[in-house]
Amino acid sequence: MQRSKGDDDVTHRDEKRQAAERSRPSDAGEGGPAAPVPAIDPDAYESYEGFRETTLAIFTDPADNHALRRFGGLLSDLAWEFARHWPPAAGGIFRHQVRAAVADLRHVQGYLARLGREPLASELTADETGVARVCGRLAASVKGIADTLERELKPPEGTADSGS
Repeated sequence: MQRSKGDDDVTHRDEKRQAAERSRPSDAGEGGPAAPVPAIDPDAYESYEGFRETTLAIFTDPADNHALRRFGGLLSDLAWEFARHWPPAAGGIFRHQVRAAVADLRHVQGYLARLGREPLASELTADETGVARVCGRLAASVKGIADTLERELKPPEGTADSGS
């Protein structure tokens, strides 16, 4: 199977992440606990706009994590405020937002798949290895959700967008 540039980028990011984890001093974080990853209430998802949690989790210093959350919220607020000035989305805003949700699902799919492969790259506890296996299995479930949405986004047969 031929590797794409995207595969090389992923491999490079994984190598950087592993190197950063290996080089972290044993006394890192002794100033206090790491910033927690919040439990997000799906009904309040808009309170967490900005950056993906998978990105924010890298910033374990609570002050830095908080600053990025505030900046992400500000960025989201500014984007929505300015959105009326941007060109209309192809196929309408609803389909555009569903495509964005599919893109986020694909991100989660890949992230879970990587976590599922973590026992091959790192020494994990038995408990962590069990969670990694679940992550690997759930990646396929997330893929199924994204695939279903992508099928639903296809234009109806006989429309100008369907090509028939």
